[in-house]
Amino acid sequence: MVGCMKDAEDLVQDTFEKWLKVDQSRIKNVKAYLIQSLKNICINFLNSIRRSREINLSNRLEEFRNKYVELDFRPFDFEQDLLAGLSDLLQKLTFPEFSLLILKEGFEMDYPELTEIFEKRKDHCRQLVSRAKKKIKASNIRFPLNLEKRNELSRELSLVCKNGNLQQLIHLLQKEVAKLPKVRKN
Repeated sequence: MVGCMKDAEDLVQDTFEKWLKVDQSRIKNVKAYLIQSLKNICINFLNSIRRSREINLSNRLEEFRNKYVELDFRPFDFEQDLLAGLSDLLQKLTFPEFSLLILKEGFEMDYPELTEIFEKRKDHCRQLVSRAKKKIKASNIRFPLNLEKRNELSRELSLVCKNGNLQQLIHLLQKEVAKLPKVRKN
């Protein structure tokens, strides 16, 4: 019942000690009494082990939490997640799609603000964001990853998150979109 021969022997010994201390004249069925006593002692023993494991586990979890906070891995996790996300977006989206999607979804800008920033019509901005969302769901990669651009964007996004200075990021995105050749329809 307890899973260890040494513990079982100790529990039988405890039961025998209990038997010697009890008024035996009041016990009608000795065998039933000894079996029930041993069973109860085993259950109590197993419960005490379980409680001590729970306490040890909660202590270990608390130690781990304290160590995690002390070492502060959160920026590392954030940076890695940001780099992975940017890599995925930059390989699937054109830069105008990327820029509009980041500002619209990530920073909750509305279309009138986006039209002013990128000097595009409102319906064109909507279309680019819509295309970007569809392309993200698709698994195909359209563009090679530009590590330099990804790292620059990662630095800027990290600064925005730390300092709250969104204007730097907007300026960078405007500059990159402005570098692209203008496509005119005839």
